[in-house]
Amino acid sequence: MYISDTTYQGEEKLVISIDIGTTFSAVTFCHVYAGAKPEVRAVLKWPGQEDTAGDSKIPSLLAYQAGEVRFCGAEALEYLDDDDYEIARWFKVHLHPESMRTLEQPPAYGSPIDAMSTIELPPLPEGVTLEQIYTDFIRYLYSAAHSYFIRRTPDGRNIWNRLQERTIIILCTPNSWDIAQHTFMRQVAVDAGLVTESDVDDRLEFITEGEASIHFALAHAGGLNWLQAGAMFAVTDAGGSTVDSTLYECKSTEPLILQEACASECALAGGVFVDRAAYTLLKDRLFHTRYGSEEWVMASMRAFEKKTKRVFDGSQESNVVAFGGPGDTDRNHGIVKGKLFLSRNEVSRTFEDVVARTVESCSKLLRGRRVQHLLLVGGFAESPFLRARLAFILHNQGTEVVTVDEPSKKAAAEGATIWFLKQLVKARAARCTYGMHAWKVFRRTIHSEREADARVRPDGTKKIRVFDPVVEKESILTNDWEKSIRYQTSYTTFPLDLERFSRNLYTWEGEGKSVWLRDQQGNLLPGMRHLCALMADLSGLKGSLTRHRSAYYEYWRLDYEVVISFKRGKLQAKLRWTENGVKREGPVTILPEATF
Repeated sequence: MYISDTTYQGEEKLVISIDIGTTFSAVTFCHVYAGAKPEVRAVLKWPGQEDTAGDSKIPSLLAYQAGEVRFCGAEALEYLDDDDYEIARWFKVHLHPESMRTLEQPPAYGSPIDAMSTIELPPLPEGVTLEQIYTDFIRYLYSAAHSYFIRRTPDGRNIWNRLQERTIIILCTPNSWDIAQHTFMRQVAVDAGLVTESDVDDRLEFITEGEASIHFALAHAGGLNWLQAGAMFAVTDAGGSTVDSTLYECKSTEPLILQEACASECALAGGVFVDRAAYTLLKDRLFHTRYGSEEWVMASMRAFEKKTKRVFDGSQESNVVAFGGPGDTDRNHGIVKGKLFLSRNEVSRTFEDVVARTVESCSKLLRGRRVQHLLLVGGFAESPFLRARLAFILHNQGTEVVTVDEPSKKAAAEGATIWFLKQLVKARAARCTYGMHAWKVFRRTIHSEREADARVRPDGTKKIRVFDPVVEKESILTNDWEKSIRYQTSYTTFPLDLERFSRNLYTWEGEGKSVWLRDQQGNLLPGMRHLCALMADLSGLKGSLTRHRSAYYEYWRLDYEVVISFKRGKLQAKLRWTENGVKREGPVTILPEATF
């Protein structure tokens, strides 16, 4: 685990980082206090895993009975084949944005066994909501962290009790997760009792798996002699259901300062999709045998995941799936003493689709840039086959794939806590364009295709509603960066309801630039998405609104600003206005890291 090379001089804190993965989860923590060098520690002992103490990961599983959670993690494994229990697994994929769960383009490389146009998800237990599953599981993880801390830390109980109400909670999320997922997880943290409604904004932090991974990778990279000012390198976190990749430029080595060079990538790929392909393969291989029942297929799939997948590097001509006992033999179908033999081509095919998507995601990030190193971390990154294929393909592009010395199955959990201590990344790149739906002066050279939609506004100017960018895609956002855009809203009758004034913020995630927000039928354009509403109570302006006259109308004009800022590692949005000569601001909306 990581031990800081500098002495901490700030306020005493307890920091807990939680990474809920698709197949495995992990928790790390750090007790920081003045005069000590912070040490990041992981929960290494979990209920049901007493015989594997020292393992920082735990299965992301919950066993439910009659809608109530009975067992979590390793203990839930015992009930996978018990009809009296329903198992929640792969539930993280249910939370992925819709744009990730429906894929329109096939991979650019390879011939997949079964292209994933949509994800086939295991159903949730009957009568159990996704929010309940997350709440039950995060409460379980937090409770396990509490037990481990007080038992393995001198004076641990008193330290925990003293700091509990101001403990910082960090949740790791995929690069692509959005404000909907962050809002969901925020409520889960409150419902599970990790934070309260009154202190959640001060104590709950989100970090992308990509940024957590860079802090983990650099902490365990075995020396940074290769890292020089001006150099670019990439970090890829290959997990259970997503592969998150980010490109960084080193701005300084003393001190080490990094900046995102472009928008990060998040591909729907990972170990669970190899498992899904293996399930199809094994079901087909066992279909005409006495081992074709669902129980035998699932047993063979678990054996494949536990060993076959983890040791396969693409060179083995024969690969064993040990799913049965000495008496289980069917030589006509390649089964000898409980062992099913698969050819190299059969096992390779279970990987091809995932490898194709991973390669395409990495190649898109590196395209047109001179990048010498790609640091590969994450649970799926430990697959010898993925490492070999990625290294072979990227070598031809001049990029060396480097893996860290430490086992990186749960790199995000440790990296998140290191991030809290170091925060090496001082600038990020916007992954999309932020903008408003606004009236702008009509210009025939730009807006001619929709001239029929132009209107003479109360101020007498011919205007048309367009998508007005506030922050352009790929913009580099440094700490303390701020941008404000002035807007006006005109009323032909005196506005009475200003207590709940709001403006909608949108993101454009398509290619190039978009002049329009909606099509001519009023629907949001493909690639355009409503992000959030910025709210403010402007009732104090009623007494200062002045009446204006144009050649066409008598109207009242409301002036305000939309402010986007980057502070404390968070992208924020709010409304600002002047009331009786004093600058006022509305509530701050924290924008998700998925968009920058």
